[in-house]
Amino acid sequence: DVAAAAGVSVATASQALAGVGRMTQTTRQRVQQAADDLGYMANALARGLRTGRTQALGVHHQSAARSLARAYFRDFLAGVVETAHAHDHDVVVLSSDTSRPRTVAPHVDGIVVVDPIADDLRARELMELPVPVVAGEHVPPEMPPCAVVAADHATALRQVLEVAAAHGARRPFLAAPDPRSGWGNLLRDVVRAWCVEQGT
Repeated sequence: DVAAAAGVSVATASQALAGVGRMTQTTRQRVQQAADDLGYMANALARGLRTGRTQALGVHHQSAARSLARAYFRDFLAGVVETAHAHDHDVVVLSSDTSRPRTVAPHVDGIVVVDPIADDLRARELMELPVPVVAGEHVPPEMPPCAVVAADHATALRQVLEVAAAHGARRPFLAAPDPRSGWGNLLRDVVRAWCVEQGT
């Protein structure tokens, strides 16, 4: 319909809307105007068959549904949505049954694993897929490596320990996630090193 309204071939209309192909600027503008007049919107599934892209990002958390009750996860998810939408990507919260493998790979261009935990089977599968993966926390050594965007826990914890020591604390007690957690392991390493340095 767009091609007919613009008086061009379907191939030319497709190329013009995709911003590719060799044609005059006038032709490209005529196709875009016809698309606007007809209310045309690209079909993501059809485009994906050609490009292999979905314009969607997946978010995985081991207990996503329960975690929506926590402010941290809501804020994290809101940040992912805000950033993805700025780049015209959709966000998909992925199925998070950690006890059994997925039956199909998710239809996404990239994945954010909120907090990789060593025995999370789904996180491991996702991190092994041939798509970009970013973790929102430090990755346990047993998990596949990936890019990480995380808070500087080591510096923050050292500051807490220094303030506690300045107030007379001599025997710190650390309550942290178990060894399945990458950032839990990091916290333990920091406390051990600090205690050695302090001779406590």
